[in-house]
Parts: sequence; C-alpha cells; structure tokens
Amino acid sequence: DTSTGSPTSWLWSFGDGETSTAQNPIHTYTTPGTYTVSLTATNAGGSSTETKIDYITVEGQPAPIAAFTANVTTGPAPLAVQFTDTSTGSPTSWLWSFGDGETSTAQNPIHTYTTPGTYTVSLTATNAGGSSTETRTNYITVTTPPPVAAFTANVTTGPAPLAVQFTDISTGSPTSWLWSFGDGETSTAQNPIHTYTTPGTYTVSLTAT
Repeated sequence: DTSTGSPTSWLWSFGDGETSTAQNPIHTYTTPGTYTVSLTATNAGGSSTETKIDYITVEGQPAPIAAFTANVTTGPAPLAVQFTDTSTGSPTSWLWSFGDGETSTAQNPIHTYTTPGTYTVSLTATNAGGSSTETRTNYITVTTPPPVAAFTANVTTGPAPLAVQFTDISTGSPTSWLWSFGDGETSTAQNPIHTYTTPGTYTVSLTAT
C-alpha cells in the first residue's frame, strides 16, 4: 500500500477470487494466468479504489529439456543397455523409443537389443508445462557376436590311411571355416573328410568366422 491520506482500512482484490484486508499482504497465485488487482483504501473521509488491469502475470511451469545417457553404445547381441534420464525441468513422465520397435515409460530403463543393427533412440520428457524430445540418431550399434568354434570327428585313431569325417558343431552361426589337420593340410569346407596317410599323432584346429 502506497496510498495517501492515512487510510485506516484496506480491501484488496487479487483477481483470482481471493481478497485481503491487510495493509501490505502477501498473496500466492497458484494458477497460471493474468490477473487484475484492485485496492480500496478507506478512512473517516471515505474511500477510493485503484485498479491495475492485467497487473500480475503468472507463468506456467516450463517444459522440461529432455536429455539422456547410456552406459554402453556398442557391443555384440544380445546387448543390455542401461539408459539414464538426465532431463532438466523436473519431468513427471517419460517415453522412450529404442529404435527396434520397443518402448518404455520407466525413467531409467534397461533395454536389451537382440538383433544386430544400428538404432536411433529418443526420449520424450513431460511435465505440467509441456514436453520435449531428444533424439540420438544411430546411437546404439549392436554387432554380431563371434561364433564359438567346436567340432567332432567320427574316429580319432586307426591305421594309415585313416579317413576322418570332421563335423562342425560351432555355435553363433559361422559363415566360413578354416581347418588345419596337423599334417600340413587345410580345408575351408564346413564338414570335411580328411585322410591321414602317415602314421603319427596330429593336432587339429578349426577357426570359425
């Protein structure tokens, strides 16, 4: 109150339906909007009113700014990724799109990519003031895991010449093979038959790729 004429009572109207008879009130606006405020000051000689149109503007909560990180961005399938929300502006809900057709509404989800590929990830963070989206293009790269080489043989001992059927039992879907039979001979067949012509003991290796 900066009224002149020594008022003895006051009546404030804050524009949101609330009033006060304090001389210098503190009033809290809880809803965004623009408010007209009036003060009626009174003394023994009468009263007068000052009204200030659209005097107080209360802004809404600002929308958050979406942001996130991941603990890993590349690796072989299956690749489990811990995503962490680092958004500002106090979001109250989250919507993740992991780029492989899967989504989540958790704040800090763990998502497992099962298929090799490159994936674009987006996070939409929302609060009462609105929402924003951060998109990271080609953020996650999932590679094909290397195979685990393994093999068997139909016989492992016998007189020369000894024909041995080798069988590839590698896991991880190899696409090429390199056999070393220990006698200086090699093969790129998946399941070769090799004949040992000289007596001896041979070390055999298979590289699956």
